[in-house]
Amino acid sequence: MAIKNKLIKLNTDYLINGASKITDDDFRKVIDKSEEIKNKFNNKGPLGEFNEDINFLIYLVDDYWNKKYKRISWEEITTVVFTLLYVIKPLDFIPDLIPGIGLADDAGLVEVCLNLTRNDLAAYKKWKKLNPPN
Repeated sequence: MAIKNKLIKLNTDYLINGASKITDDDFRKVIDKSEEIKNKFNNKGPLGEFNEDINFLIYLVDDYWNKKYKRISWEEITTVVFTLLYVIKPLDFIPDLIPGIGLADDAGLVEVCLNLTRNDLAAYKKWKKLNPPN
């Protein structure tokens, strides 16, 4: 249990540090690469369990960027952007090409992001159901 807590702390610190460096270009990258991000979570492997939440995180970034939804702090939206960009990087802590464990770091970072943004994501999901795309 102590090792898991240390990994969560490491991921949290890494995520918060990375999120502090997010730029407008990074928002555009997430929007431009949304299909690539979604494909990485298409119900297979360790990332499949996050498929629905990842879709909502992508919609959240898009709605925030397009000024349709602003009820989330800058710190939390940049955390989401950093996480979504991280998962499409082929070379990260554990390169994705390593069979069996290559996506473990991605899954860990996504889990931390979801924990950090849980309340805001739940509020956004409710808003999104009341405000479907045109």
